[in-house]
Amino acid sequence: MKTSKNELIELVKLVRGYGHRMIVDLKEEEQTWTPPNTKGRSIKSYFLHIINAEIFWLLKQGHENLEYIGPDNPMDIIIEGYDKMEEYLLKTIEKSEGEQLEIIPHVLDKEQTIQMGTLGWMIWRTSMHAVHHFAQMAYIRFALENPPIEDSTYSWSRVMDTIVMLKHGIQE
Repeated sequence: MKTSKNELIELVKLVRGYGHRMIVDLKEEEQTWTPPNTKGRSIKSYFLHIINAEIFWLLKQGHENLEYIGPDNPMDIIIEGYDKMEEYLLKTIEKSEGEQLEIIPHVLDKEQTIQMGTLGWMIWRTSMHAVHHFAQMAYIRFALENPPIEDSTYSWSRVMDTIVMLKHGIQE
């Protein structure tokens, strides 16, 4: 399915803004708190996982000079990595042409790659992945009685509508 640079850029910026909304004004103990009696992660762990998933897919597509961010890093370094990844994605989208802007999925047969997913697919997939984990982060924030800030620019519904419209080729 065809997409445009502008659609992908908007999605990256929107998801990034939503992600910042999930972590703003958190104390260190809130960043690392894990809900009891669950196998859940902390907000810091989910946030790190989101970034490293993007790095995973970019490396798989042949991008170089990207390194995973380790779990021992403080949150400010992780946030810096998140922001640098946004810059990297935006520059990569700007340089991309043709099929790389389309949503063509990654196809596996057992462990063997049959078809490498495109950049457009990677952005769409990792955006959906991030929104899933952002919901978990929001749950943790509510459990800590420190819900995410209200922000209509970076609302869950706006992010989801953008992803759905991209998937179905619907323009606003």
